[in-house]
Amino acid sequence: MLSWLVKYDFDDLDWEAISFGRKGTDVEQDHWYDYEFTGESRAKLWLASEPGAAVVALRVDVAETIAPQVETAIEIFRNFTVA
Repeated sequence: MLSWLVKYDFDDLDWEAISFGRKGTDVEQDHWYDYEFTGESRAKLWLASEPGAAVVALRVDVAETIAPQVETAIEIFRNFTVA
């Protein structure tokens, strides 16, 4: 969703990089993996696993012009399971 909002062509290589980079992260130890999408706009995200849970914490930095859409997307994903 985030890549779509910044008009970045997200592909399998991005999934691989994020999946690999997220390994060994730990939100409790403040060890995050960062990744950036640059399309018509830019989005930087940080991911970290929560130990003992199937949860990934996410922090995002985006341009003010798309911040409302990103906030809406985050609320949707926070409240619904996406398969």
